[in-house]
Amino acid sequence: MLQRWFGNRASQSLGITLVLLAVIAAVSFLTTRWQLADARRVEHTYDVREMLTAMLTDLVDAESGGRGFLLTGHAAYLKPYEDARKALSAHLADLRRLTRDNPRQQRRLDTLEPVARAKVAFMERLVAVRGANGEAAARALANGKLTDDACLLLVRRNGGPAENGILVNDKGETKQ
Repeated sequence: MLQRWFGNRASQSLGITLVLLAVIAAVSFLTTRWQLADARRVEHTYDVREMLTAMLTDLVDAESGGRGFLLTGHAAYLKPYEDARKALSAHLADLRRLTRDNPRQQRRLDTLEPVARAKVAFMERLVAVRGANGEAAARALANGKLTDDACLLLVRRNGGPAENGILVNDKGETKQ
């Protein structure tokens, strides 16, 4: 009888231990999945911010090159301008792709993209006028500061360099 009682007790202990191990394994598995999902969301946020910074850099490079050409008339200043103009379209397309899961960011991009394109169109006009009509005519057009400020504000609202510590989940909700 004593042997039977110890046998049942050992079986019960083994059963309880196995159930506890299974629960611990399941909790560990779920926790790891949640951590990986969070890491992917953080990486995605950094990708969007990096692309916004690249787009803003494109605008600054385009303006710097265009204004360099405007002031000097040297074609060497047109290379950074041309490179930035080409890169801007690619960066805007990448931003569209990266934010397609977030309607709020897509709406902001709908506002930002025309402003950025208007800035590039303005610089194109300056370069064309400088090339055709000289420095004085181009200087008369050089009043793009408001467009610059609008681009910078929209980039910051869309999660650019000035918006720190905010993560956006798949539902468009933000968390600090």
